[in-house]
Amino acid sequence: MTRFDARGWLVWALAAAVVAFLARNPFYSVILILVTRLVFVLLVGETAVYPFSLARLGIILLLFAMIFNALSVHVGATVLFTLPESWPWIGGPITLEAMVGGLANGLILLALLTIFMTFNNVVATNDLVRLLPRAFRDVGIVVLIAVTYVPETMAQVQRIREAQAIRGHRLHGVGDWRPVIIPLLIGGLERAMGLAE
Repeated sequence: MTRFDARGWLVWALAAAVVAFLARNPFYSVILILVTRLVFVLLVGETAVYPFSLARLGIILLLFAMIFNALSVHVGATVLFTLPESWPWIGGPITLEAMVGGLANGLILLALLTIFMTFNNVVATNDLVRLLPRAFRDVGIVVLIAVTYVPETMAQVQRIREAQAIRGHRLHGVGDWRPVIIPLLIGGLERAMGLAE
């Protein structure tokens, strides 16, 4: 992959995140998601480090945000139904306006996810460490290791699942995850040992 300037991409990611936070209109969030996804596909390609489908994750995130907001915010004129007031925290009217507000918040979260997913795949971690002042370099290394742990683990899970699928192993239930979890733990320990060295 081509190397990109970390400073420029850091400014890009922070500017896009500010736009995502400040533009509360869902239309702007959708435009930001589409533009960020286009940048991701053009620069990284469809073979991403993340083995999950962004569309599937987006639907789950939007549904969760919409339901959570509808259950926790009881304002709006269009009442869809009412839960008993005796139910703590979620009791009261469930309104269409609260659901739309949750959908807008979910779009903002999805925009932030696509921004930082693109940033994480375009900029190398060691380039980010070089940007830190010398006094914060040790803390920065620890933070960057923690941030890259999840994508590395997800990529490792995908590789193990593909290897198990070649052998004919299919995941149907909880018990079928043993051939995936054991190599994942061993690989995690090997990465930890290599990092410690």
